[in-house]
Amino acid sequence: MCVLFSDIIAFTSISEKLGRENSFRFISAYLSWISPIVRMNKGFIDRYIGDSIIALFPNEADGAVKAAVAMQKAMAQFNAKFVAPGTPSIRIGVGVYFGKLMLCAIGESQRMETTVVSDAVNVASRLERLTGRYDGVGLVVSEHVMGKLTTRGQYKFRVLDKVQVKGRNQPLVVYEIFEGDTDALIERKLGTQADYEEAMRLYYNRKFTQANLLNAQALAQDPDDRVLQYPTKNASPKPSSTAYPMIEPASKCSWTRNNHQEKYGEKHERNKSKCPYSYRRRYPAEHPDTGHRSVRKRRSV
Repeated sequence: MCVLFSDIIAFTSISEKLGRENSFRFISAYLSWISPIVRMNKGFIDRYIGDSIIALFPNEADGAVKAAVAMQKAMAQFNAKFVAPGTPSIRIGVGVYFGKLMLCAIGESQRMETTVVSDAVNVASRLERLTGRYDGVGLVVSEHVMGKLTTRGQYKFRVLDKVQVKGRNQPLVVYEIFEGDTDALIERKLGTQADYEEAMRLYYNRKFTQANLLNAQALAQDPDDRVLQYPTKNASPKPSSTAYPMIEPASKCSWTRNNHQEKYGEKHERNKSKCPYSYRRRYPAEHPDTGHRSVRKRRSV
């Protein structure tokens, strides 16, 4: 069964500006606008959690993805009707995951309710959170969903990342489906897709130099794409134009050759405990003094 989790991005700040009564009217209008799309695509809504929607699609993954894309497109019409000119548009994030779950009644003698019990809902929620990490990404699905799609060729998509979901042992390859974006944004993403996906392949084959060069090439073509920027932003204390960092070393040693030469000169004492810098290595090179090598960590969500 497919689980769809949707949420309004930055709703806390929106509700703070609107106040209680206007927030209530806003959520009611939003849910009335979006919820029918779920039912039109053979799904049903398990529950509302404030501005969040948990929807289930028992038959196939195609209905969940079709509904998610339609929800993205419907937000353009919603903004045109309800959002005042000159104010930021309302954006939603959607995560879709395929897995086994149990539909049951839970509670106690005074209150019962039906719900689903499964880690699939938790994973779908965490996939939705990735849309807040990558500005401009509205729909994130797992590799399991992509494998279940029978209409995969109808959508424009790209590999987004490989992430480590908290509580799960195996990393998860996630995709962005950007069929619901504007035409201009779709063209930009298609223009850098080949370089970015090849860079991802090289990166996970530990060919870091080639991956950096390809990703820098894609970033130069579309510098506003946060998917290309995200690895760079977290690479080091000093921003760089390249990407795919090695994150965290095997030890706390923080060597960089230039910094050591400037700070201590060539005869720097060979003791990693006295190294003061925040170590964020980009390539898997050995420390010349201690022999330690950097070890990559997958990003977690």
